[in-house]
Amino acid sequence: MKKIVFILLGFLMILLSCNKLHDTFDINCKVVTVTTQDGVSTFEYDDNDKIISITNQPPNLKIIIGYDEVGRIIKMERYTMHDNTLKGYSNFNWVDNNHVDSYSYYYSVNYGAWLEDIDKIELNDNGNQIKREFYQKDENENWFVSSYIEICWNKGNLVSTEFFTRDSEKKEFKKINTHLYEYDTKINPWRNLSIRSVIFDFSIFPISANNPVTERMTFNTARSSLMLKKDYQYNSLNYPVSYIQTKIDAET
Repeated sequence: MKKIVFILLGFLMILLSCNKLHDTFDINCKVVTVTTQDGVSTFEYDDNDKIISITNQPPNLKIIIGYDEVGRIIKMERYTMHDNTLKGYSNFNWVDNNHVDSYSYYYSVNYGAWLEDIDKIELNDNGNQIKREFYQKDENENWFVSSYIEICWNKGNLVSTEFFTRDSEKKEFKKINTHLYEYDTKINPWRNLSIRSVIFDFSIFPISANNPVTERMTFNTARSSLMLKKDYQYNSLNYPVSYIQTKIDAET
């Protein structure tokens, strides 16, 4: 089975990876819309400033987010907007404040059935991920750790990630890639989102205290590297409202 990592936010990640044309904020400085060349995402919040829904047009999908009584995310559901069909969902089981088990379910057209993914997440005391293990089933339908990612933070900013996967014999782990980040000194409007405890793709959905200005990716298997640069425009509150992303070098 092909591993799908956090499919519930897949459409949002694609949107945020493009050059952002404009963000809009409400009077409390929360992001309410994100506009790119591919479409518009709209964010709805509860009275505690937690995101409770995300809609994207196109492809006309909506995510509903649920929390427990202490404000921890416990469920995400993805629906089509035209007929409200459930396309996938994730349940998050909080073992304690530093460990979360993620169970994701999505409908596969190829398999004609609902499939499951399991991740186990370790958090630091600030609610930021420091390790995430990805599980798959073997030929006997037993779950095993197929890959994992290690994450380092400094002063509220994610500074590096390292991704490891098992070799073909499923015995040893090998490092596949490394991502290194540098930041501006401005405010990141996404910095306090509770979904930072469970979201996976940090390079596309920034969750640090400041805004990433460079990202260097080193691919161990191909012995190559790539650097991306983001040039921001800021509003009067020093929040970024748009950026242009460019590739500034590539080495082989």
